[in-house]
Amino acid sequence: MDQSAPDPLRSLLSKRSVVWSSLLAGLWEGPWPALIFDAHGQVLLANARLVELLGPVTLKSRRLSGHQTGHHRAQELRLVDDQQQEHLLQASLHPLEDSDLTLALLQDHSTERAARERADRMQAEIDQWLDLCPLPALMHDDQGLLLRYNAAFTGLVRRLCPQPPVSLHELPPDWRALLTGPIPEPGTELQRQALVAEPQGRPCWMRVRIRRLAGPWGRPRLVLMLEDRSRDQALELAHQQLQTLMDTAGVGLATFQPDAGWSRPGESLDEAALLDGGGHMGTSGTSGNSGKGSTRNATGSPEAAQPGAAGALDVRASKPSALQGVNRDMVDPASRAEYEKLQQAIKHNQPVALRYAVRHPEMGLRWLLTRVEPGQLSSGQRTTSVLTLDVTDNQQAQARYELLLRELGAMLDGAGLGLAYFRKQRLLRSNGALGRMLGMAGEPEPGTPFEALFQALPLLHGEVVAALPGLDDQGLEFEFEWPGTASGQEPRWHALSLRRVVPPEAPEEQALVVVVSDISRLKAQQAQLEALAQDRELMFDLSDVGIAILRDDRLVRANEALGHLLGYRPDDLAALPHAELFDSPAEFEHERRVVAKVLSADGLWRGERRVRRRDGSTIWMQVSKRYVRAGQPDTGIIATYLSVDERHRAQQSLLLQTERERAVLDSVLVGIVTVGRHGIEWMNRSARRMFGGDLAAFAGQPISMVATDAPDHPFRQTHYLDELTEGQAETFECRLVARDGREFWVVGNAVVTGSGADGERQLTYALLDIERRRQAEAQSEQAQASLQRIIEAAPIAISLHDARTLQVRQINQAAAALAGREEEELIGASLEALFGSEQAAEVRNDMEFALNSSEVLQREYRLQVGGRARVWDTRLLHLSGVNDASGEVEPEQLLLVASDVTQQRAQEAARLEAAIAQRELLVREVHHRIKNNLQGVAGLLQQIAARRPEVATVINEAVGQVQAIAQVYGLQVGDSGPLRLRKVIEAVLGSVQRMFGREIQVEVGGLLAEESYRWGLPEVEAIPIALTLNELFTNALKHGGQAPVRCELVFDPEQVLLRVVNEGTLPAGFDLTQIRGGVSGLGLVRALLPRRSALLSLTQEGHRVVCELSLWPPGVSLLAPGRAS
Repeated sequence: MDQSAPDPLRSLLSKRSVVWSSLLAGLWEGPWPALIFDAHGQVLLANARLVELLGPVTLKSRRLSGHQTGHHRAQELRLVDDQQQEHLLQASLHPLEDSDLTLALLQDHSTERAARERADRMQAEIDQWLDLCPLPALMHDDQGLLLRYNAAFTGLVRRLCPQPPVSLHELPPDWRALLTGPIPEPGTELQRQALVAEPQGRPCWMRVRIRRLAGPWGRPRLVLMLEDRSRDQALELAHQQLQTLMDTAGVGLATFQPDAGWSRPGESLDEAALLDGGGHMGTSGTSGNSGKGSTRNATGSPEAAQPGAAGALDVRASKPSALQGVNRDMVDPASRAEYEKLQQAIKHNQPVALRYAVRHPEMGLRWLLTRVEPGQLSSGQRTTSVLTLDVTDNQQAQARYELLLRELGAMLDGAGLGLAYFRKQRLLRSNGALGRMLGMAGEPEPGTPFEALFQALPLLHGEVVAALPGLDDQGLEFEFEWPGTASGQEPRWHALSLRRVVPPEAPEEQALVVVVSDISRLKAQQAQLEALAQDRELMFDLSDVGIAILRDDRLVRANEALGHLLGYRPDDLAALPHAELFDSPAEFEHERRVVAKVLSADGLWRGERRVRRRDGSTIWMQVSKRYVRAGQPDTGIIATYLSVDERHRAQQSLLLQTERERAVLDSVLVGIVTVGRHGIEWMNRSARRMFGGDLAAFAGQPISMVATDAPDHPFRQTHYLDELTEGQAETFECRLVARDGREFWVVGNAVVTGSGADGERQLTYALLDIERRRQAEAQSEQAQASLQRIIEAAPIAISLHDARTLQVRQINQAAAALAGREEEELIGASLEALFGSEQAAEVRNDMEFALNSSEVLQREYRLQVGGRARVWDTRLLHLSGVNDASGEVEPEQLLLVASDVTQQRAQEAARLEAAIAQRELLVREVHHRIKNNLQGVAGLLQQIAARRPEVATVINEAVGQVQAIAQVYGLQVGDSGPLRLRKVIEAVLGSVQRMFGREIQVEVGGLLAEESYRWGLPEVEAIPIALTLNELFTNALKHGGQAPVRCELVFDPEQVLLRVVNEGTLPAGFDLTQIRGGVSGLGLVRALLPRRSALLSLTQEGHRVVCELSLWPPGVSLLAPGRAS
């Protein structure tokens, strides 16, 4: 591009008519790059400064994209020079007046931009370094104002402060004290350490590194780097604790590293190298891997070490070091196998823990526990650690423990106790009795799950598993019954106890102790005690004797019987003062003193007194008292109350009753005699009349003075007074001789009735004169014999049957002939043998009915006798049991009397048939005459109708009705019984057709069309039905015009349907139910039809009127096929 000069500018301005000014010339020639472009953004001219900046590039005719016009508007332009470098120019636009040209003054910002970008890039790199730093870092001034910090510090202060801090003074005091303090010199570093607290309260050891930055700023700036030293301090503390623990416990530990050899805790790298180079561990095998820095043969074995080699490890000259220097020769022969396993594990770098015994030259027999544990560091390097522990004391204690366990198990087995110890729901140990008590085949193996222990007892297993989650320090108790395995073995009861314990060696674990004990004997004793307690309660509650417990002059407890006696409820008797049961306080005090004195002396007091009831009345009771525990008055008194009120009342009225009884005994007809050891003491009026003398004549005399001379006479028996118990009766029957010489029979009882006035036993005789009964018995026996002869000789059948079994007890010859067997064979026979199996059931029912009735039951039975049917008229009578002559009650019997009425019944049947035949003949003759008379009446009416046309219609209607009735009587002339319905219909139909001279078409249908004659019509319904049919046919012909009339007869098993169809129309609003009964027309039909077995309907179907009459039983009846024929 050419150098710009005023001439090109002038030329451009003159072409665009822009006024030239010196200011514009000064700006164009000034030190600022400038250019002129038009309204379209096309560059027209550039000054020399811009050409120097961009080089020989052509800007003319270029278009500026996105430019904005406006006065002094600043814009950024990016222009590329001849070296293809981009220049960022700040353009100030100045539009020229009165033209579309714009002057753009430019300023180059490329250098500033590059510096700014370089600074931004450095700042981003620093921010990334800070974010990648895992340690909290921050920058602040001397006033504590935070200038910058990284993400690690942000995470730290987020835990310390709820809001992001602006200054260090917003941090907690301990953190603020750590981060603030003396300011170091520029370019120097300062370190501080302190123990600070985190928000969770956990203390941490922090170290801060402080550096002061040198720079142009006026206030000092400090850079801080925080480092958490808690883990390093804890690691150092752990090393110290581990060393102390190993020294105290006597543990030897060595670790093999391929590049460093064997080392022990606390040794430096030089010491480890010395150990590796100068010797090796006696019991520490080589690692399975050989490192590059290893100075030892990788295949070396522990037993190759010399005894003196242990001296290199014996830096501390400790007991573990001495034990680590053992070799194969020191190992006890019984532990050689375990020792070989240990060597193989060390050689192949395998984890193992083994226990073996060695015989040390200085320490003797020792038990060692060596554990080989391979590992790997974070760097990937593999290590092998070997730990040796002297467990001699533990082994000896274990041996003693096992011995004690065996002894304890033997003692528990002998005591019937099963014991098991569980940890983590697994069995650790148990004794032999546990398996037997839980029904297991043998002793459970260690490791058996807790649930498997009760598999043999499903119910117990469910209860234990359900209750186990709620087990607390109090434990659980269960009782279960083991039925036993051997046959005949009695079930055993056991008690199961569960307790949680805390093992001292592992307090966080919950162990479980299970104890099973045999409580069969305890259960048996408990059952006996419960039974005794139940019996005691039953005796206390169910006894009719009132029982109470007294303590401190109050009723503590009382049974229901006492409450019933006193009128109290049992609850009301509790705490009732004892004085309430006495008539007065003085009586209560008197008895209390007497009872206390007697109880202290004898332990039992018994007496009778009046006891006051709740309603104020008193009753006599027998009271017994004793201490609950003998000799201990404080335990209370047991009192029993037995009501003797009735006895006292009896005693009070005994004399009065005695006099009354003797007055009553004097009035009875039975002779009563009281006899003591000294003779007769008293006798009533009947006895005096029986003996023929007064009491003065017999007093003091033996009762045998009225006995006969028979030596075994009852009055001569003297053992009654001594051998009969009170109330026992001795019955006898004998003859007596009165003083007047009469001899007569008596029946009597001898009863010991009690003591007399002198305290001796008395014998009371009750005597009944049976002389007349004896005579009646003789007469009865004669009558019985006469009756037996009459029964045997009677021409009718007579038999006596047992009322309970209905078996034959007595039978005469006529009754035996009824069955066709001998009399002896029928005694004791059943009804089937007498009447046959077919008739026996009916006879049995009639006999049972007669037994429940007091009247004579009459029945007729048709029996086959000798191949012929015979009719027997039978009478059945129930004979109740009565006292016979000996005083015994005869059993109930049934009397059967039967007579053969076959001939009589045949004659009666013949007479009946003759009477019936004569009656039927008379009835047919009467019906025939009625028919003839009715037809004569109909003829007369027809003649009247012919002479009197004005009444012909009414008379013809009456003629039709008379003809219908005549037809019924005509049908009854030839047949008896129900008329055939179809014949009645056909007869009435024919009569109507003849009267009107027209034919009615008849159709017969239905399921019984072929058997239509089976439908019968009772005589009582024949005339009403005939009149109804006559009326229906007459109406159809009368109102149907000359059109044909059709009659349909439908005979079904359930009913008979008559349908009459004729031409015609019913009146408007016709309703058959509104027609009243009358003597003609439909009124007559409604009046004659039976309401329960007939239905009439009239309907209009098109131009026809349909009349339907339905008949069903009992108005009509369907006869059997035989009768219908």
